[in-house]
Amino acid sequence: MNKITFLNKDGYRYITTKLQGNQQINMREVDVLNQRSIEGLLPVIVLNASRSISLKYDATSLISFESFSKNVLSKKQFVDMLLYIAKLFKATQEVYLYNKNILLDYKYIMVNPQSKKLFFAYLPIQNYENSLQLKSFFLDMVFKLVFNKFENTDYVKKYIEFLNNRTSFSLYEFEEFLHKIDKEILNNSINNSRNISLEEKQKCTACGYMNDSDARFCVDCGNDLKVEKKEVNSTTYTPIPIDIDDKSQKDLIIPDKLQVRNPTGRPETQSFNETTVLGADNVYGTTVLSDEELNEPSYPYLIRKKTGEKIILDKPVYRIGKEKSYVDYFVVDNGAVSRSHADFISSNGKFFVQDKNSTNKTYINGIAIPINKEVEIFDGQIISLANEEFMFMVK
Repeated sequence: MNKITFLNKDGYRYITTKLQGNQQINMREVDVLNQRSIEGLLPVIVLNASRSISLKYDATSLISFESFSKNVLSKKQFVDMLLYIAKLFKATQEVYLYNKNILLDYKYIMVNPQSKKLFFAYLPIQNYENSLQLKSFFLDMVFKLVFNKFENTDYVKKYIEFLNNRTSFSLYEFEEFLHKIDKEILNNSINNSRNISLEEKQKCTACGYMNDSDARFCVDCGNDLKVEKKEVNSTTYTPIPIDIDDKSQKDLIIPDKLQVRNPTGRPETQSFNETTVLGADNVYGTTVLSDEELNEPSYPYLIRKKTGEKIILDKPVYRIGKEKSYVDYFVVDNGAVSRSHADFISSNGKFFVQDKNSTNKTYINGIAIPINKEVEIFDGQIISLANEEFMFMVK
């Protein structure tokens, strides 16, 4: 596999890679890329040195998909993004380029922050080896995004089920599935416009979308429609230092914006870097809105990545593990999960996960949490029990 890195030089930022000893450049593919005939593929610069050949892609004005994925996506934005990617992959095939040569590492997929369009680096290398399949790419993507919890998110479950139920992946079937969802969005919009006159609607000042008169947040962009009419009662957690007394936990790292509670119930709030929370204007802290304000059903749920199964967390303390007699939901097909692996706790409108001294740990967005401490979790985060991944969702 070729090593991919970022290079910052003279105020520019490049994605770079070097060819390995037995690899050769495909100059026909270089010409196709630099003709910019396919929207979404970055032009390539070929550098010939005495002992090596390098490829460079200008990503100066772009941000990584990893950064972009922290933003809240509406259903429409999610579907439009996937249709854009599917169209790009099909266009690639039409000019005899290989989808396997597209760099699908989320760190190096770039996004224009203004237009929200994605850009990919294509490696014009003969016999390039890439083991990542498109099905896995699209399935992993849904677990990296933050969805608008003010919308019905059942489409996320349908999306996961669609991909998991296919033994082979077809771009045309995938595109047809996306168009079906897109049509549902359009029909809902038409029905809403028939039932509610324009006088009864309110226009979003951020994107111009016409929302129902009683809507709190814009269903298209998530903007707070009532920000000038009503101040939101919220609690913002600000940074304070971490203090973990247990020496056995010193090698563990708490992820961004986690609130840790001792079993005594006293909060220990840690806050790091940046976290995006749905419907929140304050990007420097985590704003948690109460259930009363959101007027939402009381039960959060998990979506199991492997199966697409929806697990309703309908108890104040909901335990997951592999021993059926000890837990509320048991993972029957994964030996890495402990008998009583973790508790999911609902308390005063907030949600927590607590690792029950499991063998292979519990993770939030890939970062291990301390054992026997309640760590606050938020909508859209990935909770991993050992290597078993779940997406936490709040209705």
